[in-house]
Amino acid sequence: MYEPSDDLRDLAREVIAQNKDLCHLAVPELKIVYMYSDKEKFRNGKYVFADTEKINDKVKALINIDFIVTFYTKACEALDSEQLRILMHHELKHVGYDAESGKCKIIPHDIEDFRDIISAHGMDWTVGDG
Repeated sequence: MYEPSDDLRDLAREVIAQNKDLCHLAVPELKIVYMYSDKEKFRNGKYVFADTEKINDKVKALINIDFIVTFYTKACEALDSEQLRILMHHELKHVGYDAESGKCKIIPHDIEDFRDIISAHGMDWTVGDG
């Protein structure tokens, strides 16, 4: 089951406000929905803690949302509040938005993303094997 979360939305607002690398996301025209899911998701045999997806244009015409950020509750149960904050920071790094054109895109993982997260939060913030 998927459930929209005001708590995750509030966390995202805090993370955006506290991180200069996310300041381009603090605009009212960018619509991001934050959700919890009780589904278990795996990639390469490991839990997926969260993911970010861009809504395609056809669906966006119906619901006026640009992105969905989903946190998977089973995987996230082991995370403390600081780790959830770091996970949100990481997921928001995937949101690409150009205010001039209004265009959205998913930004894939790259070395800059990991360097920014490590610089802001240190090396050892993960839990177990995930």
